[in-house]
Amino acid sequence: MKGKKMKFYAFGVYSEESFAGFIQNPDQDRRSVAENLVNKMGLKMLSFDFLRGDYDFIVSCEAESFEQVAGLKMALEASGAGNMVILEAIDMNSIAKIASKASTNYSPPSETN
Repeated sequence: MKGKKMKFYAFGVYSEESFAGFIQNPDQDRRSVAENLVNKMGLKMLSFDFLRGDYDFIVSCEAESFEQVAGLKMALEASGAGNMVILEAIDMNSIAKIASKASTNYSPPSETN
């Protein structure tokens, strides 16, 4: 899907080592570090926020392919900084239109002919 920008959300959990680094240097600017990494992967970072809850941070970004974002995940996890979950924003109306076409020609297994 080259050319068209797709929007992704990356939810991350920092490792114990990463939290130790925050404690040693509480003034470090992780947003700029994240933006630098995202840019090196050919992505455009739209936002970065720290979170309270199951995830420690969220990055929203634009990419031309899933593979670019998967590369970001691989680089982060290979560094030992933490783990990441990637979600892709979708166009629900387009999906519903495709499903509508498919459903006119589909009969579930529960129907007998």
